[in-house]
Parts: sequence; C-alpha cells; structure tokens
Amino acid sequence: MNLSTLQLDMRGFQGYELETMSFNIVSFGKRKENLLLAVQTKTIGSTLTTFKNLIKPGSVVFLHCVGMIWATAKVESEYFYSEEEIWSDKKYPHRFKITITKFVKAPVLLSDGNINTKIREQYGRGWAYRFIFSPKPLPLDIAQLITTKLDGAVSTQNIEKTIELH
Repeated sequence: MNLSTLQLDMRGFQGYELETMSFNIVSFGKRKENLLLAVQTKTIGSTLTTFKNLIKPGSVVFLHCVGMIWATAKVESEYFYSEEEIWSDKKYPHRFKITITKFVKAPVLLSDGNINTKIREQYGRGWAYRFIFSPKPLPLDIAQLITTKLDGAVSTQNIEKTIELH
C-alpha cells in the first residue's frame, strides 16, 4: 500500500509521521461507564501486558464500546504502570495518556457493511479476536475506512449525554 495515497484526517496528528503511527482499537466491552471515565481522565488502560508493546506515543486509538467506535484519540504519553483506581470493575494497570481528537454524536458500528466486509475479506470471521480482544494494530486501509466514517459523523462536546442515549 502506498502511504501517500491515504486520505486520513490528520488534524490533531501534526508532528507525527504516518509511517510510524499505529492504529488500534481499545475496547471497553459493554462498560459505558469505563469509556466515560477514560475520556474524563484522559487515560486508557488494559489488563494485558502486551498492551504496552503495541501502543506508542503518536498512535491513534479508536475507542470501542458495545460494538461501536465512539471516538478517536491520540496517545500522548509513554506507557506507564499504575494501580490507582479509575475504573470500578478492575485496575487496568497498563496505561497511556490520551487526547480525544473526536467524539461522535452517533457512534460508528464496527458491523457496518463496508468496515465488516473489508475486515472479513482479509481476516475471516474471527477478526474481532485479532483487533479487539487481543489488540493488534489495524491495517492502514481498515483504519482509513473507520476514520472516513468518523469524519462524516457529527462531533459532540456533550459526551455524557451521548453515552447515556446509546
């Protein structure tokens, strides 16, 4: 794939080289309250130790909850370990600081026809285990599909209300 042909919205990502960026899905499962706390604290976390090797400063993360992508964020910090309580269900000690670059009013379904079809073409039916439950970087063409959908969605500042409504 020729990286110069990608039409990703790079607002908020100036100063980072596309070739060194990674695109990851960070999932909150069905716990909307954890998504909200991550946004409020500008922190993402995981119980997986591999998380620290997959995400780096400058990475783009898609915030996923209940089968939908709610936001994009830029990773701002190096990996750090902390047992400070943020989320009530678990510690998620493997952490990064983030800046939300877009939170959408109508979250994008990962089962959307175009996104789901493209991922299944390349990775089969079990793709969710590769990119959501065992986070690996998304291929650039799939990241572009998700980004295009998010770019077309209306942003919101009323994050709590948006989460509550869905």
